[in-house]
Amino acid sequence: MFKNYIKLTFKVLMRRKMFTAVSLFGISCTLMVLLVLSALYTYIFVSNPVEKNLSRTLYLNHIEIDRKYENFTASVGPYFFEKVVKPLSGVKTISIHALSFQPVTEYVKNGPIEIRYRETDENYWKIFSFDFVEGLPYNSGHIESSKPVAVITEKIRDRYFGHKNVIGETLILDNARYKVIGVVRNVSQILHTAFADVWIPYNKTDYLKELKAKYIKSKYNVLIIKKEGASEASIRKEFEKRLQQMDRPEYYVAVRAALKDPFQSLYYDYYWLQDDFYIKMGIALISIFIFLPLLNVTNLNTSRIIERYSEIALRRSFGATRKDIIVQFICESILVSIIGGIIAFIGAWLILMMINSSELLGYSNFKPDFRIFLNGLGIIFIFGALAGLYPAIRMSKLQIISAMRGGLK
Repeated sequence: MFKNYIKLTFKVLMRRKMFTAVSLFGISCTLMVLLVLSALYTYIFVSNPVEKNLSRTLYLNHIEIDRKYENFTASVGPYFFEKVVKPLSGVKTISIHALSFQPVTEYVKNGPIEIRYRETDENYWKIFSFDFVEGLPYNSGHIESSKPVAVITEKIRDRYFGHKNVIGETLILDNARYKVIGVVRNVSQILHTAFADVWIPYNKTDYLKELKAKYIKSKYNVLIIKKEGASEASIRKEFEKRLQQMDRPEYYVAVRAALKDPFQSLYYDYYWLQDDFYIKMGIALISIFIFLPLLNVTNLNTSRIIERYSEIALRRSFGATRKDIIVQFICESILVSIIGGIIAFIGAWLILMMINSSELLGYSNFKPDFRIFLNGLGIIFIFGALAGLYPAIRMSKLQIISAMRGGLK
């Protein structure tokens, strides 16, 4: 039966080539964009090569502070970290880190290089799974002794030094000299918490000074990996309790903060997403983008099917049931969507490869992934089924006599 559906589908497609071209264009463009977005989501949240503990990760990137006449957002300070975060139970690993949001420009023989560096503690390397091609990360000994060491990416190694085997060489960064002890593969800028060009130990002396001065706000972000089986709700509840019990200056009316999961953390880092207007506008645009092509393909399917009144009437007269008609046209719609999906797969991979080569998203390395293929396959089947459902139901209601007279009731 399905073999007959396939043959019939191709004959119908070739009957009206312009309709077919427009239909395939709408399907392939929509599916191509959905596949690219699916690949981005999969890369960040599913097959993330560096952040492999996402399901057990909590983030604390900002705190909100209210004063009498103003309120503002700041990064976490040492006093806040030691009193509120560090004592939390149910936690396996805690790390603090600080990213230089403004790149430092260094000059070498090949010209200027913009470098974004991140200060971290030793636990940072336990949380992330960086791919070291040379050397090792720094440890607590380097931090306690304030040794100026650095881990760099392949990009910095190649552009700054111009050769491999750079362990032990000196990197000048923001007028300070660092000994290179490790080299990792380039990290995509999409992975916002792991991304940097250079990683250096945080300054423990400055940290202790700020702790003694009870700095609630400073420059640090916090990463938490909870224990296997630990309750995230319990950790959040304890966090809130400790936050309320923390001593704060009298001129701080209130201090608010929340532990966020990976999706919430990514959402918060793009400040424009915090405006409800932009969220609603984005949802509206995405809905229009998805449903307009779907509506267009549905209308085209309906127009094509209306031309087949006599064929449907003949099938009904020979005993075909409404279910048979519905299954036939939904299968035809899915087959058309599969053809458009093949075009979309090719287009999506070309776009992803262009993103990789252009460094548009900062060293992203999108590769063929079986999960992305499954996502795409699911999108194709859903799209095809929805586009064919209404025409199929409409045609299944066709009365034989009406069809013979050229009408539909």
